[in-house]
Amino acid sequence: MVSLSVLTLNVRGLADPAVWRQLFYLLRQWPVDICCLQEVHASPSDADFWSLEWGQPASWNNYTAILFKSSLRHITFDVLYDGRVLSSTFRWQGKEYRIANIYMPAQRAQRCTFLSTFTSDFSSLFSTFDFLVGDWNMFRDPHRDCVRTSTHQATPALLWPLLAPCLTMFVDAAFTGASVPYYTFESTMYQYQACLDHVFVHARHALSAMNTSLYPFSRSDHTGVIVQFSDTVPSSSPLLYRLNTSLLSSPNLRSLTLSCLEPLHSSYHIIVINSLSL
Repeated sequence: MVSLSVLTLNVRGLADPAVWRQLFYLLRQWPVDICCLQEVHASPSDADFWSLEWGQPASWNNYTAILFKSSLRHITFDVLYDGRVLSSTFRWQGKEYRIANIYMPAQRAQRCTFLSTFTSDFSSLFSTFDFLVGDWNMFRDPHRDCVRTSTHQATPALLWPLLAPCLTMFVDAAFTGASVPYYTFESTMYQYQACLDHVFVHARHALSAMNTSLYPFSRSDHTGVIVQFSDTVPSSSPLLYRLNTSLLSSPNLRSLTLSCLEPLHSSYHIIVINSLSL
């Protein structure tokens, strides 16, 4: 079984050396291939030093970071929206994938402004991504994704409808892979818990098995979410499409047959030809 694991975690700043050392230790222990972090507060000098300490491909800015482990290759990064969106392209199992780590503003007014620009400018690029992850500071279902332990009304505003049209081609992988209800953020001030951290996958990968696990980080009020995507078809055994025909002596039929095979997603096409008259 071939698998790829993606983490999203709001770390609430890494300025304290004890914090980033603890985080690096945990990330190396956790079963994850791609680490998407938010609220890292990295200066240029911090970014260079942390990348050196991490020892693998990584990109850092004030809002977001993506850290890779050694199993992935041909990695590039692209910083968008002043770092609130950090994207990366990488190759895994011989195929190219794209991931976007998104940290949306915590304040409602700022988040609304960000969403209005983000969804209009970024919408044409959504389909090119395989994974959309991050701390989006909002939840999809107020009845399922938030619980209050006081009478105070929680304030993660219901702005999800602004983003929803852009997610029509995506599956909520973290929710799909969870065996029990869960929350990723806890506010002691307002006494509520909510699912503010998300891992979505493009529908073209919807047949993958998904398994969600939570990993607490004591330095943050957010919990890490790791989703493992597993492909039950071994990469060394590609799908083979078998066509048995006895009429390929016809040039027109031969041309039509080959054109039908072109869209099939297989590394090999094997045609068994019977009674071919030359």
